[in-house]
Amino acid sequence: MSLTGHRQASIEVILLDSSEREKGRLDGVEGGEVSMSAGSRLRTSGTLNLTDRGQEIDWAKDRVKIVYKLASGESWPLGVFLFASPKLSYSEGGSSLQVELISKLSLLDGDAFVAAYQTVPSNHPLAHVRHLLTDVSPVNIADGGPMLSSSMVWDAGTPKLTAINDILQAIGFWSLTVGAGGAFEASPYVEPLRRAKVWDFVEGENAIHLADFTREQDLAAIPNRYICVSQGSGEKAGFVGYAENRDPASPASYQARGRWVSKVETGVEAANQQVITDLAKRRLAAASGAVGKIEIQHLPLPLAPNDLVGYRSGGVSVLATVQETRVQLEPTALQTTILKEVGRW
Repeated sequence: MSLTGHRQASIEVILLDSSEREKGRLDGVEGGEVSMSAGSRLRTSGTLNLTDRGQEIDWAKDRVKIVYKLASGESWPLGVFLFASPKLSYSEGGSSLQVELISKLSLLDGDAFVAAYQTVPSNHPLAHVRHLLTDVSPVNIADGGPMLSSSMVWDAGTPKLTAINDILQAIGFWSLTVGAGGAFEASPYVEPLRRAKVWDFVEGENAIHLADFTREQDLAAIPNRYICVSQGSGEKAGFVGYAENRDPASPASYQARGRWVSKVETGVEAANQQVITDLAKRRLAAASGAVGKIEIQHLPLPLAPNDLVGYRSGGVSVLATVQETRVQLEPTALQTTILKEVGRW
């Protein structure tokens, strides 16, 4: 896919029924925004601004798919969303609608257990995850992960999304997400510097980003040691995992600061010692992200939260992960992305 050079683009908004079968193009779209965030529980959200043309829409059940399309024929989805209640505005010139878009993860966040739910150690944890995903689709859950040594229990009233993410964390997986194509997805966690890069933002004649950027560096209260402690059962002690930042090149490291700044997380669910150690590394990497954040604007790209990119511009040369990205639903608009620095490049 060639994404450099001159572009002609369009935004296609497709109305779907509750089974995600296409009903046709959504009429009267005047603009809006799609937002994706690595730090948000529901990951994605958006808005649509519509001129009311009387199209028959079931706001409670219908869904919408948004696609960014290039005149060259290349395209990529920006997401599949549910509708929230539309806000109607009326004037002499006609009526318009502003509609909030919500993530498909809300289907699981709003579906709570009516009785206590408990895992069975003899079943693989992902069997429970797939069971809890029975009422949603499509589902794409990778295989892998260890068995659990004991049961996990959730009280009545707990959202299914909470239980799913607790199980995924316990076996070293990413939290559940919904991909841009609309599938519920989960896979083993990969450390930032082990991920494949999806794009290089490099200054020069082929650059697709603006030269202007903002960079925030804040060392206050950033830990350089992260400790995770799981709860024991009976006479069996819980697992303890920790990770330390000893990188001399990192401004938050022990070597740079000359002191330890520890953060402790208790009550962690972990299947074994390796999982909790890896989780401590993951938590430390996430907490250290506040050391350096860069906000840039660029031509739209098919980026997703936690993607790894290279950034070399304005004297800054780093590897970074996507923390937030916002796409305005206008063909000529730029995409705004916040990057979290994870290493030198």
